Amino acid sequence: MQKQNLIFGLVGIVIGVVLGYFTTQSINKNATPATNSAAAAAPQAPAGMPQEVLAMLKKANDEPNNFEAQVQVAMLYRQIGRREKEVEFLQRAAKLKPTDATVLQSLTQTLIETGNKADAESTLKQLEKADPKNAALAELKKQLSAK
Repeated sequence: MQKQNLIFGLVGIVIGVVLGYFTTQSINKNATPATNSAAAAAPQAPAGMPQEVLAMLKKANDEPNNFEAQVQVAMLYRQIGRREKEVEFLQRAAKLKPTDATVLQSLTQTLIETGNKADAESTLKQLEKADPKNAALAELKKQLSAK
């Protein structure tokens, strides 16, 4: 009799676990995820991207005539090794201030690094006109001739 009670108890436990599992699965399928209205209103950053960076990117795109925003975003892209995006934002900045030697020097250097020789030569000429005594001119010319 005791053996029968033990088997009966084990079968009851197994049936209870199985029913509990399927009931929980059914509830989870029908449940709607809870949303935080404050979090839903704000754009979500890609994994690992700080909100400050997103704000800077947004500012540069929303304010295409903001020279400082274009330069800041270009430098962010330089830090993460995205040279093509760096070039894009440096070119935006150079259009806004075509005689800014720092931007022209950075743009020339990046164009050389990316192998864009024709644009690098053009930007180097622009830099020579804007700042003929720029200390980096000789080195940039040397790098460009080596490519």
